[in-house]
Amino acid sequence: MIYLINASPNKNGNSVQLARLFLKGRKYETLDLVDFHIEQYGQKAEQDQFFQVYEKLTEADVWVFTSPIYWWSFSGLLKTFLDRVADIPYPPEALRGKQLFFLLQGSQPSKEIEMLDYAMHRFCRNYGLKYQGLAVTNYELQEIEGWELAPLQQKLEKLLADK
Repeated sequence: MIYLINASPNKNGNSVQLARLFLKGRKYETLDLVDFHIEQYGQKAEQDQFFQVYEKLTEADVWVFTSPIYWWSFSGLLKTFLDRVADIPYPPEALRGKQLFFLLQGSQPSKEIEMLDYAMHRFCRNYGLKYQGLAVTNYELQEIEGWELAPLQQKLEKLLADK
């Protein structure tokens, strides 16, 4: 099972369009993080829905995160979600071996992209996920198909064929 985790506040924006191009022809479920109330790391609230999202994601073999680039970083929705995984006392077995793809839509200053790639790589390493890489673009979406997405799409195709 593939989950597309949309970390944009816009459910039909460029980030989601990029992910749809990436997942074209594949069956997947979408989780829009904006639909869930997820408290900041270290905060407690009755209405917190982090574990609801987390439980859904443990069912998937493949995670595809997509986010716009805001202020030289991924969205606050994604940052909060990643922070909250640290609320789980030990890296849970439920995450081990899951494949993670990372898609960013927005401007492309190289230093920032390298840092975001590094941050996601470290997150995956810390929690036992297998990081498959990043694609980023500020080009019109029709220009990216068959270009930056192709290497990641080939990885996804191989992973799914091996199952």
